[in-house]
Amino acid sequence: MALSLAKLRPREKVSYVSHSRTVLAVAADGFIHGEGEQGLFVCQTRLISIYRYRVNGHPLEPVGVSNLQEHSQIAYYIFESPNASSEFLHEPLGPGGTAATESIELRLSRFASDGLIEEVELTNYSKHYVAFPLELEIDADFADASEVHGKRQQFGRIDESWRANGDYSELTWAYTAEHEYEHQGDTGKASLCRSVTVTLQTGSTPTYDRDHKRIVVAVKLQPHESWRCSMLISANIDGHEYKPVRPAEAIAAQDESLAGMAHAEMGTPQIAFTVNCALEQARRDLAALRLHDLDREDGGWTLAGGLPAYVAFFGRDSLTASWQASLLTDKMMRGTLAELAATQAAQQHDWRDAQPGRFVHQIDTGPLAVLRYNPLSRYYGGLTGPGFYPVVLSNLWHWTGDRELIRSFIGPALKGIGWLDRESKTANGFYAYRTRSEQGIKNQAWKDSSDAIVYPDGTQVKDPIAPAEFQAFAFGAKVRMSELMWWSGERDLSKRLFEEAITLRERFNECFWMEDEGCFGMGLDPAGKLIRSVGSESAHAVAAGIVRRDRARRTVERLFQPDLFSGCGVRTLSSQHPRFNPFSYHRGFRLARRAGRLLYGVDALRPAPAFASTGESAV
Repeated sequence: MALSLAKLRPREKVSYVSHSRTVLAVAADGFIHGEGEQGLFVCQTRLISIYRYRVNGHPLEPVGVSNLQEHSQIAYYIFESPNASSEFLHEPLGPGGTAATESIELRLSRFASDGLIEEVELTNYSKHYVAFPLELEIDADFADASEVHGKRQQFGRIDESWRANGDYSELTWAYTAEHEYEHQGDTGKASLCRSVTVTLQTGSTPTYDRDHKRIVVAVKLQPHESWRCSMLISANIDGHEYKPVRPAEAIAAQDESLAGMAHAEMGTPQIAFTVNCALEQARRDLAALRLHDLDREDGGWTLAGGLPAYVAFFGRDSLTASWQASLLTDKMMRGTLAELAATQAAQQHDWRDAQPGRFVHQIDTGPLAVLRYNPLSRYYGGLTGPGFYPVVLSNLWHWTGDRELIRSFIGPALKGIGWLDRESKTANGFYAYRTRSEQGIKNQAWKDSSDAIVYPDGTQVKDPIAPAEFQAFAFGAKVRMSELMWWSGERDLSKRLFEEAITLRERFNECFWMEDEGCFGMGLDPAGKLIRSVGSESAHAVAAGIVRRDRARRTVERLFQPDLFSGCGVRTLSSQHPRFNPFSYHRGFRLARRAGRLLYGVDALRPAPAFASTGESAV
């Protein structure tokens, strides 16, 4: 296996080390100070909230802190020898003089797997014997990932235990909590039991200062001698053990994730280097987000929404990422389609915005979700899943040509489209959303932040809303399923789906087009009136193929006007809009993707099924 040098570089405010459900988020100095999103998280629960070393009661300054790979990090610290005054006969002046007295090095090597392993090494570079206390300040709070920036909602009991037994010592916090809930007829009592255990192998017996939350080890070093300590942090999440594995095993697990992903091979040396480096980083980033507990027996796997708060299964995010990564592997598509089929709603549940056939939007594992403070342990409030599912299924068919492989996914895809036509379709023939949950997501299309959909004067639009981009997704879903049904021998169903898609396209171009702007409006409001705000919705429409050919060029040109195109991406809202904010997620934030490749890529240009009589392709 090729080796690469570690690159030390300036750190961001928070840096992350992650593997599957485990995320370590540390400050620029490599420690956890109990601020913001810092912490060691497992299953969206902050287990460790304070984690920082001190020597003789003094904090340490880092020399360098850097990730080696997505799952590993190394940090160096130096500090003054207790015998510094006897090291020099004169004041250490000149370049590096002060640093010359800092002759003790602390190196921390961290490896994330199902938990965390940290190897601690202290080396005495002075010429004298030294003795000092090494202190680890450590605490646990079991906060939900969404609570670290705001008010805490769930409170339980934390029991702490310390056990020292020769070379091995253990510090454990066990957290139990209960919550009686009542949400729109859904009542009951939910509970959880989560714990974190810190195991130290030190070669000597440390002590634990319970009042100050500190593990203290007496370190004694001869000149140029090193002292080492191994620390394992494991978790138990509602009966499921998360135990870290050694670095070699963690690397092997990542290599297994990468094994099914293709490599790039380009001919031109300069292009090859750039493309191959980008592709290799993309492969490793995807592997780092893999949710190993959702692996399928057939090799299919899926991934989390993102770090640090969204280390959970998000239906549309996993669909989009697996489709975009299909050049690398089909395993992500297989795993994501299977997980969505397994969690597809079978009955109505208003608090969860669930209805038969609807695909799950997200499955959180944090305390607030498990204790039913919110419906996110299985929440269905999203329009995007039924539109994306057939696209990814069609893409899997295009890459594999395996009828048996896709057969089990056709039923869920048709159920999703059935939900769209039954529950989401309005009298004017478009698809709209309205949350039924008292705690649900207000906006349930691609732009799902609460302040995303605004009138030209800046006021927010109430639901139900028929978003422009989702008409495009519904069009693409029906075209894709029409093709699959054709190849499956269901010719009548194939023809019906295709004709419905063409009708939707014609109606969309009639009702959503803004001639004066040269693009499409944001959506239709509850009264069926066009929301004449200009944003990135038109990019989705072009990409999905719902835009009439004579309007496609004008639409793309409008997307690249200065108010929408920032130079590095399409803004989600025109900079000329009164509610524009470049730091807002859906009111100005840049989408660094090009129109025409956003959702469907070149496959959107495939010819129509053989029965088409429109005189042009389906898109």
